[in-house]
Amino acid sequence: LPVSAHLIKSIFQSKYPQYHHLAWDEIINKSEAEVATLLGKAAIFLALSDRESVGLLPLEAMAAGCAVVGFHGYGGLEYASPENGVWLSPDHLEETADAIAALVAQLDAQDPHVARLIANGQKTVQIFSHDETKSALGRIFGTLV
Repeated sequence: LPVSAHLIKSIFQSKYPQYHHLAWDEIINKSEAEVATLLGKAAIFLALSDRESVGLLPLEAMAAGCAVVGFHGYGGLEYASPENGVWLSPDHLEETADAIAALVAQLDAQDPHVARLIANGQKTVQIFSHDETKSALGRIFGTLV
C-alpha cells in the first residue's frame, strides 16, 4: 500500500515535527538479508498488509522485536490482537500516524506497555514456528492422505 504509506508518513511528519529525525526505511525490493537487517534495527514496524492470507512481514517484525502498528490485512486476524500490536482499519490513516507517535513517545519514556506488546508479539510468533506449522498441517491433511 505505497499510497497509504506515503500519506501516513506525511501526516506523521506534519503533526509531529518533534520526530522529524526518525528514519522511515521502506521494505521494497529488498533481499531476505536486507529485510532482516532493517527489522533488526527497527523499533516500530508499520504493517501495511492488504487482503493477505497471512501477513508474514508483521510476524517477522514481531520475531525481530519490533512494536507493530498498522493493518492486519484480514489474514492477520489469525494472530492480530490488542496484546501484540496496535491494529487499525486501513482507512484510519491519521489514527495510524497518531498510533506511531504514541509508540515513539512510549518508547522514549520506557513505558512498560511497549515492552508487553513486543513480548506478546514474540509469543505470538511461536504459534507460527516451523514445527507448529508442520504439526498443524499433519493434523489437517494427515486424515486425508
